[in-house]
Amino acid sequence: MRKDYRLWQGTALAPLARYLVNREARMLERLGGWSHTPDFKGFDGRYAFYMSHIEGVDLGEARRHNMPVRYGDIQRMVAELHRFHITHNDLRWTNILVRPDGHMVLIDFASAFHAAPGSLLHPIMNRLRRTDIAGTFKFKRKLTGRALTPTEQRLKAAPRWLLLMRKGWKHYLLPRLKKG
Repeated sequence: MRKDYRLWQGTALAPLARYLVNREARMLERLGGWSHTPDFKGFDGRYAFYMSHIEGVDLGEARRHNMPVRYGDIQRMVAELHRFHITHNDLRWTNILVRPDGHMVLIDFASAFHAAPGSLLHPIMNRLRRTDIAGTFKFKRKLTGRALTPTEQRLKAAPRWLLLMRKGWKHYLLPRLKKG
């Protein structure tokens, strides 16, 4: 499977597109061999890379087709990701694929963040880790039928600085990248 940003080659957004290609590829390389991500297969120039194809459907589609999807599996997968000192930062129904055997795979690491313990960025990592965990809560009610606990509701509330950062990324930068 190919992830391709060549549409932005030769535009003012070309440096950002190259950065995102390299960033996502590095995340997949860091996670190489982990069963919950596609394997990085190599670059195709400066604006594209290859990764293994994952046979499956996104989480929403799996739910609509009554495939066995357990909320606890999502929580364990995200906790495992965090043990690699990586946060996903874009957990949503379309970024979790469910293979026919029920195994879940995370895709789209363009917004992912890595910070090693002891690095100056690690305090940001701790906050983003909490945000990933809070992101799993949006799946809880639909997958289990149970409401969030008061603690989960408190954890789900993101701080203003993070909301502004996400808004800038999702509503300003990313749409411009997608338009080309």
